[in-house]
Amino acid sequence: MRSKTEWAEAGATVGQLYSDIASNTADYSFPAGTCPTMGTGGHCSGGGMSLLSRKYGLAADNIIDALLVDANSNLLDRKSMGEDLFWALRGGGGGSWGVVVAWKVGLVRVPSKVTVFMVFMAKSGDRPSLSVAIHCASVRTGSLYSRCNIWLRIARRPEGH
Repeated sequence: MRSKTEWAEAGATVGQLYSDIASNTADYSFPAGTCPTMGTGGHCSGGGMSLLSRKYGLAADNIIDALLVDANSNLLDRKSMGEDLFWALRGGGGGSWGVVVAWKVGLVRVPSKVTVFMVFMAKSGDRPSLSVAIHCASVRTGSLYSRCNIWLRIARRPEGH
């Protein structure tokens, strides 16, 4: 891998961006969302929550540069647009300031193994299973806390499952 950055055209989807990154490296990724059909333009300009946000911040926090066409048809990069406009593009709604045609994203190191687990309540109101899920979601021990990203979703299982 030549660089720990990648350019993504604003019309590309998150899935396309992930695919492009994965074709070059298995050690790095971009902290963007989990929906592969979501556009990178709206995701990055709207902040961009992801499963990696706990450790690496929002997608917008990992934008290194952007190419923007302003109202006068000038193509601007981070240096020529200035830091105030560059800051506003990342989370302030990119369409308000011009047309962002590409994002330069910073890639982050990802682990070679990831553990995912789900806890289901056996029946509605099953307190032991619920307390296990809440306990698992609140683990805060040493370096584990900084490496974990736990999303807790409590929902009833559909009848018959």
